[in-house]
Amino acid sequence: LSSSDSISEKLLQSVSSVLLMARQPSSYPYNGKEGQPAYVAVDGVVYDVTNVEAWKDGEHKNGLTAGNELTEEITNQSPHGIKVLEGMPIVGELVE
Repeated sequence: LSSSDSISEKLLQSVSSVLLMARQPSSYPYNGKEGQPAYVAVDGVVYDVTNVEAWKDGEHKNGLTAGNELTEEITNQSPHGIKVLEGMPIVGELVE
């Protein structure tokens, strides 16, 4: 593979993993555990919260866990709402 093929292959694997989140949350690999990145989805957008202290090891202090679709929790139950996700890296979107 050329370097561009390798990048394309990695991107496809990443996108496939993000799509898997919508179908099988319990087996989603990006939960912040064992060195994996921590991703959360809100309103169909997947955010990378890996480097956010409040999401250390994929666990939020309010009991939320990375690797899940959290629209309800972030928009309706969180004291800071979706505003806290502004500026977070976007890594994909959920497709149903």
